[in-house]
Parts: sequence; structure tokens; C-alpha cells
Amino acid sequence: MKKAKIIIVLIALFAVAGGMLAFKARFTTDQVFVTTTIVTVERNGIVYYVTGNLCTSTNRWVHTQLGVFTTVWHLLTVPYTTLTLTQIGGPLTMTLPFYPCVTTFTRTTTII
Repeated sequence: MKKAKIIIVLIALFAVAGGMLAFKARFTTDQVFVTTTIVTVERNGIVYYVTGNLCTSTNRWVHTQLGVFTTVWHLLTVPYTTLTLTQIGGPLTMTLPFYPCVTTFTRTTTII
């Protein structure tokens, strides 16, 4: 009886581990981006902005199995440039790193 309990526990553990691996394989944390001419950032209650040929995030994510194939923007983490942002309605500025975006052909979904 003791062996049977151990075997049942092992089967349950393998089933949970397999389910977690299958779920992880289907979803990614790569967000889909779109092009924009202005990005706003809030820091310590102050809103800053920068203009230019930029990318901003959306509520869509790269998916490996679901969704329709489409050309979307994908963020590259290197190399990056720094841009100076200006406070809306004021003289304060701040500098943040900005990363380039490239197009990719992939499936996307709103589920993460």
C-alpha cells in the first residue's frame, strides 16, 4: 500500500510538471509593439514626454500556437540609445534608455 501511494504521488507530480512545461511552451512574455511619434512616462507624479520615431507597447503578446500570423514590431534590448524627456508644461528633464524595434512575422494574442 505504501508503494502505491508513492507511485500515485509521483504520477501526480509528473503530471503537474508536464502541464507547467506545456503551458510555458505555448506562451511568451514578449510584448507586441507599435510605432508612435510620442511616448509619455510618469515618474514621481510628473509626466515626461519625448517625440520621434519610437515604439510603444500594446496589450498584445507573441504567442507560439494561437492567433493569426501578422507582421508586428518586436523590441530589441540591445543596442539602445538614451533620449532626454521633457516634463509636460515645465522645465524638468530626465534621460532614459530607449530600445530599437524591428518587424517580425509571428502569431499574437491578448492572452498572456
